[in-house]
Amino acid sequence: MTAAAHLSRRLRVIGAAAAIFLLGAAVPVALNVAADAALDFNCSVEYQVDHTMANGARWQMCWERRDAEGIVLHDVTYTPPGGDSVEVLGRAALAQIFVPYDDNWARFHDLSDYGLGTIDEPFNHMNNLTAGDCPNGDLVTEDTYNVMCQTEAPAGYSYKDYDQQGQATSLNLFSVSHIGAYNYVVAWNFDDDGTIRPEVGATGRLQAIDFGGQNAAGWPLGGGRIGIAHMHSFYWRLDFDVAGTRFDDRVEELEAVPAAGNTERRNTRRAFTTEVARRVAPQSFRSWRIR
Repeated sequence: MTAAAHLSRRLRVIGAAAAIFLLGAAVPVALNVAADAALDFNCSVEYQVDHTMANGARWQMCWERRDAEGIVLHDVTYTPPGGDSVEVLGRAALAQIFVPYDDNWARFHDLSDYGLGTIDEPFNHMNNLTAGDCPNGDLVTEDTYNVMCQTEAPAGYSYKDYDQQGQATSLNLFSVSHIGAYNYVVAWNFDDDGTIRPEVGATGRLQAIDFGGQNAAGWPLGGGRIGIAHMHSFYWRLDFDVAGTRFDDRVEELEAVPAAGNTERRNTRRAFTTEVARRVAPQSFRSWRIR
C-alpha cells in the first residue's frame, strides 16, 4: 500500500503496534529483545546509529547510502525507558519525488530519474555536508564524504497537566541532495516517546521560468518572467518487521463509523491480507496499524 505526503507523516509505536502509512514486504532479521543486551546489528560499526535519549529511551538502527534513495535505514529498533527493545521497521526510505508542472512541460521523478545518493562526479547529487550544516550535531561519514547529520534536539512538551510538565527530545538524522535548482533536505525524526516523523524540505530557486510572460500556469516574477507552478509530492516506503519478523505482522484499518442516525459511532476493525490502496477519511477517523 503506497500513499503520498506533501510534508510529513507521523508514526507512533504503541507497545508492539505501530500506526502505518506505507507498507511493503520486508526481510526478516535477527533481534535481541533483552533490554540490557546489545542489539544484534545487521551492519558494521561505521553504519550503526545507537543513541540513548535524554529521557533514557534508546533508538538503534543501521543505515546505508544508495544511489537512488539516498540514505536508507533498516533494523530500526526502539527501547522505551526501562522497557524492552522492539524492532519497528525492517527498512525505511524515501521512495519517490514526483514533480509535475502545471503547463505539462515536464513531469519529473527526481529520485528515480537522477538519484538522491550519488556522490561521484559529475553526478554527485548528495551534498558533502560541513560543520556549518550540522550545528550542535555529529557528521556521519562514508569514507571521507559527510553524508548525514545526527543530532538530538528539543521537541516541545512530552506532556502538560496544569503545573506538571515534561520536555521531549528528538533524534534527527538528515541528508541533503541537490537535484537541478533544488536542495532536498531528507530528514528522519525519532522522538523519545517512540514517534517516527519522516520529513522532506526543499530550498533553492525556481526550476522553470517562462520568459514570454504569457503563461497562465505560473506566477509573474517581474520583467516579463513567469515562474511555472508545480508540485513536489513525496512518497515513502516503509517495511514493517514488528518485533523482528514480518511473518506474523497483521495490517488493520480502524474506523469509528457513524451509526444510529449519526448520533453515535461504531468502532470497526478490518484486516487486509493483500495489497490495497486506501484514502484518508477524517469523517470516520480512519487510521491504520500493524501489530
